Amino acid sequence: MIALASGPSFERGLQIMEGFADDSPVSVFCPWYFGESNYFDSFGRSTGVDHGQKGVVVVEPFRIHVAGEVLDDLRARLRHTRWPDQIPGIGWEQGTALDWLRRLVSFWAHEFDWGAWERKLNALDHFTWEGIHFVHRRAASGQGVPLILTHGWPGSFLDYVDMLPMLEHFDVVIPSLPGYGFSPRPPKVGINYRHVSDR
Repeated sequence: MIALASGPSFERGLQIMEGFADDSPVSVFCPWYFGESNYFDSFGRSTGVDHGQKGVVVVEPFRIHVAGEVLDDLRARLRHTRWPDQIPGIGWEQGTALDWLRRLVSFWAHEFDWGAWERKLNALDHFTWEGIHFVHRRAASGQGVPLILTHGWPGSFLDYVDMLPMLEHFDVVIPSLPGYGFSPRPPKVGINYRHVSDR
């Protein structure tokens, strides 16, 4: 098992992965999933669909879909932004340059094609485990080395999507950390990098 993470979770990830050196089971997020909902042990071996088993996790398929009315509401709010004034010629000295920000918001309101991105992202295999979203791509050989790619703060699973063609010999899992991407906001405080790595 190889774990690749950005930020402080990298060190903790290495500590977790050391448990694989002697084939002893460890509590680590490594669901290898194909087809219908299934169950797996901590080494990624399928254990069938017995809902009464202990020490296994279940993953569910996930498809990205943002409703049209949600996108329409977002565009309307962007178009009706109330802009502040700015000292002429100050640029970025006191925050974001106003002209630059206006162009960015105009792009999001009038040009950005979410539907095209949704189709592109749905070409990947998305799943959830206990509400946590992740992308999984298995090596074509069927014998890939497991590789977890964890984004930092701020960031999202998109940070690694363009790397997938370079990782064809790995079984890749790219999770969305709680509160990022398509993983829900944490229900309590204290959900930091240590909590995430311990999961």
